[in-house]
Amino acid sequence: MALDRLLLLLSFWLGLVGATQAALSEPLPPSKDPWYTAPHGFENTEPGTVLRVRPAPGNLTSVTSNCSASYNILYRTTDSHFKPAWAVTTLLVPELGPESLAHQKYQQSALMSIQVAYDSPDVDASPSNTMYTASNFSSIYYEAALGQGLFVSVPDYEGPLAAFSAGVISGYATLDSIRAVLTLGLGLNMTNTPSVTLWGYSGGAFAT
Repeated sequence: MALDRLLLLLSFWLGLVGATQAALSEPLPPSKDPWYTAPHGFENTEPGTVLRVRPAPGNLTSVTSNCSASYNILYRTTDSHFKPAWAVTTLLVPELGPESLAHQKYQQSALMSIQVAYDSPDVDASPSNTMYTASNFSSIYYEAALGQGLFVSVPDYEGPLAAFSAGVISGYATLDSIRAVLTLGLGLNMTNTPSVTLWGYSGGAFAT
């Protein structure tokens, strides 16, 4: 058990090494990106445990309005057979600073989890991948939230196998994504417990 935890911790920190290079690289679809794998021993961790984190690769921040930074977070969750699983969420950070809405309205302490409709059994249709595309109509929702000063988490709630319409993993992956984000902070003011809101539509409403 101790060895498993040590290997898991080492894998997490290795995921942070070279983060700048990851942010500059072109994004790969989840089916071809080795980052989308859980480290050895992940099943021994608690739901919501952060397993990997990186700045979102490519130009996600520049193609997303009102966004100052973006991160991919891979975390432990539970599948529809109530077995250990993992999922990924993308954290979008609003404009920050003393004059920003995030600071003036919320003291940088408000998080919204947005479950978008991806309604697909294809893992490459996961939001963490499709957020880069020009045809991504879901962006209007999280860009609006960012514009109001909210931190936004957009989970791939179908999990690593794109379990479309599987309610248990969708619910767990959504809740555990919030746990993972709150563990890391990444700009969130954790002095007081952040306020958290969930919102979803279509298949995302099912997950919410």
